[in-house]
Amino acid sequence: IDESINIIGESESGTIIDNNDISGEYCFKVTTDDADVSIKNITIRDFKGDAGCAFRSYKYDNKVVFDAVTINSCYVLSSATYDAAVFIYHDTGASTSDSIVMKNCTFSDNYSAAADYGTALYVGSYNYDYDYSVLITNCVFDNNESDGSVYSYGACNIDRGYSAEVTNWVFKNNTGH
Repeated sequence: IDESINIIGESESGTIIDNNDISGEYCFKVTTDDADVSIKNITIRDFKGDAGCAFRSYKYDNKVVFDAVTINSCYVLSSATYDAAVFIYHDTGASTSDSIVMKNCTFSDNYSAAADYGTALYVGSYNYDYDYSVLITNCVFDNNESDGSVYSYGACNIDRGYSAEVTNWVFKNNTGH
């Protein structure tokens, strides 16, 4: 993704992007700053590869909105540098307009062999004093597993110095080792 985009499916059950466990593919990968992304009414499943195999924004500053998105059965390989099926890591230029919003989402049956941070969702940045916000509401994290080191979290990790508002989450059957 190299420009701002809105991706709207019919429904979570009616619009499914299934990678059939083929290794090394990304479903969505942001490749530039200021490419704001909004994804709604979609299921992403069976992606296998590096951190962010379902959605990756690494070292780019952009607004990300997921609404009624399901991330299911994604697998992060042990060779991955970082972790999580959805991996958002802002660079040093992030501002208040580069917010992260996750609402009405389901993260289920995701697995990470990399064991570095969160299996289903990771939101982080290079710096501790960012001013962009993270809002996560009405989301379910079910049966996600991370295997390995002391930094392995079963469901999610929100890391480094910004405003985070988390409401009405359901966590069940998640495992970090």
